[in-house]
Amino acid sequence: FGGGQAFSTVANPNASGLNTTASVGRFTRGWDSWSGTYSPLNLLMDFGVTKKIKLLAYNPDPALIGKTINVELEAALGGSPGNGVGVKKVAFTTSGAWEELVFDYSTITNLPANAKFAQIVFRFNDSYSGAGVGGQGAIFYIDNIRLTN
Repeated sequence: FGGGQAFSTVANPNASGLNTTASVGRFTRGWDSWSGTYSPLNLLMDFGVTKKIKLLAYNPDPALIGKTINVELEAALGGSPGNGVGVKKVAFTTSGAWEELVFDYSTITNLPANAKFAQIVFRFNDSYSGAGVGGQGAIFYIDNIRLTN
């Protein structure tokens, strides 16, 4: 969603280091400040069991170091908490190599311990204000998204 946003499965652009899998997800940021992509989850993310999401990320552009990936939890079972509460942003720390990023939701105090989420949203370098913070057309890759503690 958001003008020009794209997500697709492609060949791994750098099958080495932490990630030697053949296929990965390619994220291209759209031009709208709020653009992103989402996926319904096959199983609910149960906060009574896990509070972290880990993923492997590959940033091919040194200019993106320090820019953030958002991972947002949405579609809570029973509607509570509402969308926009379970949002974590983690910055790229490198370029040209796979790195593991950890999104720790245990630090969000208004997420109930029994919350269950049915959807995950990814955004990059977003701005809800509509002001646009840059990054239009930026490309990065993600793989091996997992729930953990």
